[in-house]
Amino acid sequence: MAGGDSGRIRVVHAGDGRVLATHRAADGTAFVNDVVVGCGGAWFTDSMRRLCSA
Repeated sequence: MAGGDSGRIRVVHAGDGRVLATHRAADGTAFVNDVVVGCGGAWFTDSMRRLCSA
């Protein structure tokens, strides 16, 4: 789950909504607003920087 201006990325159980893990996307200012999930992992965008995190 993209964390917006918190800069955090959450892994959420699809069945019951439990947060399984929380990760920090970046040090400093971040705005994580998109996530794409595939067989190889998940990719996140940060609107404050030109980068894509996996």
